[in-house]
Amino acid sequence: MIYQMKYNIFAKTKIPIFNIEDYKIQKKLGEGSYGIIYSVIKTDQKTPIDALKKIIARSITEVCSFIKEFELVYSCNHPNIMKIYGL
Repeated sequence: MIYQMKYNIFAKTKIPIFNIEDYKIQKKLGEGSYGIIYSVIKTDQKTPIDALKKIIARSITEVCSFIKEFELVYSCNHPNIMKIYGL
């Protein structure tokens, strides 16, 4: 995460930071203008139960905007809203 090292913009987020090395990509599920969604499996499990979104950001402003959006979704607790476990 180049932005994290250079700007430390994740320091104040409420969302836990996860280690990408704990997951193995199973397959690509979809792609949009802001990222790619993958089905992933935690390396210590056998069933793919999670999805990972690889964000495509073109500026630090976009990264900050994504973080704000993720924090909003992270704070929600509803069965029809995706659950964010880490950033």
